[in-house]
Amino acid sequence: MLNCRGKHKDPAGRGQGNLRGRDVSAQTLAKRRAPGSKVISSAPNYDERVGNAFESEISAKLEQVAPKAAISYIAAGKLAEAHTAIGAAGSSSDDNVKAVRQKLESEAGKIYSEALKEMDSSPDSAREKFKQILGIVDSKSPWYQKANKQLKGAYSTAR
Repeated sequence: MLNCRGKHKDPAGRGQGNLRGRDVSAQTLAKRRAPGSKVISSAPNYDERVGNAFESEISAKLEQVAPKAAISYIAAGKLAEAHTAIGAAGSSSDDNVKAVRQKLESEAGKIYSEALKEMDSSPDSAREKFKQILGIVDSKSPWYQKANKQLKGAYSTAR
């Protein structure tokens, strides 16, 4: 395991890192706020209020921070936030961005399958899952298109 202070193995071999003198498990670290999470959502908005004076600097920093935030969100199971972070990463060809996109596509497929199974027994739950898919993948994704079709077809007449 990695020690949070550096890339050294945990000397005790307990599978835990050390953060400021305290033992912290990887799961606990994943649950904590992603690096730069507030920056991803608020920095561009603040800059817009002052006339986009720092647009290029903010974009450059977001491209650095967003992939790390997306990985942290994926580890914590926050798929919509991971998708937002990937969007902030722009057209980055970073391997982390590609991995997060693949993970989101995979999760969307699983959620879609679950939603299809629930359509008859629990239509409200299925509808929420289809909506969730729309929030975790790009509109070009086949899962987005399938979920959107289900929402428009099966649920537009029911409600």
